[in-house]
Amino acid sequence: MAAAVAILIPHNGEGALLAVLVLAVAPLAFIAAINPSLNVATITAIIVLLLPIMNHADVLDSAIDRVLEVTVGALTGLLVSFMVLPSRAHSQIRASASHALELMASALHELLSGLTRGRDNDALHALQDGIGTALVSLNAVGTEAERERAAHLTTGPDTGPLLRTVLRFAS
Repeated sequence: MAAAVAILIPHNGEGALLAVLVLAVAPLAFIAAINPSLNVATITAIIVLLLPIMNHADVLDSAIDRVLEVTVGALTGLLVSFMVLPSRAHSQIRASASHALELMASALHELLSGLTRGRDNDALHALQDGIGTALVSLNAVGTEAERERAAHLTTGPDTGPLLRTVLRFAS
């Protein structure tokens, strides 16, 4: 959008440049206010408008360069995330389920011990909070594991039965 505004509206002086900046950035800032995931669009518009002036280059060439830079950055990020630093949720789900089950066992032990010596409500509340946090974490890891399986990034088993079993223990 900034490239189109810069190409269609000549902006040789500082006043014209300010007008072009307002015309290009204001709608993008409004859109970014509605959808925060698009907040980088305003910065990109400013870069596309100001970089050609600083480098004495053409606006269209600057816009094309910016698109290519973003494309190379996105492809590099995807390559690194898939090849160099893969985080396999299938391997993490077992550890997360184990942690949740250990917390449930501690809560059961505390409840049974409370029959003979009296309940410690603060300890039970802390254990319950920990179980809740562990279950939320387990659910997030399980969701990610299913995404990996759907995208054929892993050949691990379906995590649904494990998640349902752990949730049954919690209820």
